[in-house]
This record gives sequence, structure tokens and C-alpha cells, in this order.
Amino acid sequence: MIIYLDESKKLWEGRIVLGGFITKHKHSYINKFVKNKISEYGIKNVALELKSTKATWKIFYEKMIKDNRFDIIKNNIIWINVTNYYKDNLKQYIKIVSELIWYIYPSLKNYNKNIYFIADRIDFWKKTKMIEKLIEEKINNKFKFKKSLYFQFESSKSYSGIQISDLITYQLRISNINNDGVLDDFITENSYNIDLLGEFKA
Repeated sequence: MIIYLDESKKLWEGRIVLGGFITKHKHSYINKFVKNKISEYGIKNVALELKSTKATWKIFYEKMIKDNRFDIIKNNIIWINVTNYYKDNLKQYIKIVSELIWYIYPSLKNYNKNIYFIADRIDFWKKTKMIEKLIEEKINNKFKFKKSLYFQFESSKSYSGIQISDLITYQLRISNINNDGVLDDFITENSYNIDLLGEFKA
């Protein structure tokens, strides 16, 4: 199982949204799936990072949400809307990730294989591997899994799942940070039974 996560924030307002999705597909499958969809949707550069231009993002997302074969998500969008987050802070980040896992823990606790948590890279003091191990230790000590949860930061250029999480998170941010309360059907139909308008205080 892989949990993909990305974030969108307005630090000057003390707001951050972390969002993504859970899948039992391998990341090689997801990378290939997204690359094929980029081509199928008529975007010429299949190596393009989806959010590199607004036009590309808009084309991909609008086609994705209407695509019945977009099966890497299937009701597994997860997210958390956070207030009182004014700077990238490791302690707060671990607290938020732990809260997100708490929401979805009932579906994770009996999973009998390793769980891989892949988040878009955040450079906490440039000690990425040490930070990954610290997060893993905190989470595995707090929650009991059949196997283990592994946490890693990766570049969205290499992990298309993070790019998809980025698109989802962007939509959630528009609705929840800007407080317009409007979410498209794709988000509402595929959410992981988490209150889409709820907030968590960091």
C-alpha cells in the first residue's frame, strides 16, 4: 500500500492543506498510468510535470475527473485542513501527519503488508534521511500496524502519484483555504469519509 501526500499552503495566513490518496498499486504502475493518461489527454510532452503550467494542470485535471478509468484513486482521497501553521516546522508536520493517519487508521491497522508513505519533498534542515527515520519511528510507536509504515520524501518529478496528490490538494485548498465551500464531484465522491470542511489546529 502506498499513501501519496502533497501540501499547499498560505503561511502568511497560517493555513496549510495536506492531501493525497491511498492506493494498493505499485508506484511503477501509477507512473506508467499517469504517463499514458498525459498522452491520451493530448498533452504533447509526456515527461512534463503536471503543475509546471496552469494550462497543463487544467487540461489534465478536467479530463481526469471525468475519466471512468482513473482507477488509482477509487474513493481513497485523504486530506487534512490545518490552521495555525505559520512556518515549516518538523514538530508540527509530524503532528499533522499523525492526525491524518489517525483518521484513516481503522483501514490501515489490519493491513498485512508494509505501508509506504510518500510525501513531496520538504527540506527540514537538509537532513532528509534522518528526518524520514524520525517520522517513521514516531508514527510506528504511536500506531500499531501488522507490518511497518515507511516514510519517505520524494520529488514529484519522479513520482506521478505525488503530482496527482498535488492536483487534489490544490482543489481542496481553493475550497478550504479560500473558504468558498465549493468542491467538484470527483473530490466529494472519492473522499475517504473525512469531513471535507473540517479543520485541525496545528
